[in-house]
Amino acid sequence: MITINEVTEINVAKKYGLYWSKSICVDDPKINGLYVYQPTSLPFEPFYEISQKLEQLNNHIFLQLCATTNRFEYAQDAISDSNYTQIDWSLYKEVADQNLESWDYNLKVLSLINPIILISTFLEWALKRLLLVCCDVHKFKAPKGKSNIDAMLEEIINKLGLQVEIPQSFQEKLDSYRFIRNKFAHGEWDQIGTLQDQDVKEYLVHIEKLFIVLEAQIIHKKYTY
Repeated sequence: MITINEVTEINVAKKYGLYWSKSICVDDPKINGLYVYQPTSLPFEPFYEISQKLEQLNNHIFLQLCATTNRFEYAQDAISDSNYTQIDWSLYKEVADQNLESWDYNLKVLSLINPIILISTFLEWALKRLLLVCCDVHKFKAPKGKSNIDAMLEEIINKLGLQVEIPQSFQEKLDSYRFIRNKFAHGEWDQIGTLQDQDVKEYLVHIEKLFIVLEAQIIHKKYTY
């Protein structure tokens, strides 16, 4: 049985910038999960529900990266033992090579693509919750040629009269991640391109900043006037 130890957690945290939600590493406070969105005021809905689910999602992503890293390191160790290094060919050696190649792909490709897709799916759900709870919109369909996320954000901003501007850097990421979701859904994984180690963390930080602004303005609109 392979277990995930604290060393693996710290190494993954340093590489990807992720950590357990609301947690701070005792030995290195720079390693923390404080980037995950938390409501800045009282637990008004749906912001509290959104934050709770985002915490769970962040922890799931971090756990999966730790687990995949562990399996990759285990596969690396397998090609270093005597059964591998002292034999020209064996079924064990061939299986070990294939196993390492598989986990290398999982770590470098799928372990970054899957969180991007999960976070995008979460963002769509969260915006639907805002439309329902704050705008009383029970059904919403994006106009042709516009993504669900872009269309829902625009609808929320317009219906509530918010002063929210989406940073160009975030918009470019949303467009890029929509492309990734589409290519992944159609099995065209080789067209996705290379993701950077910090992309998942950056996406979560963008979401944190977005919901802090939405929360502040929506609560002000609903409870000040």
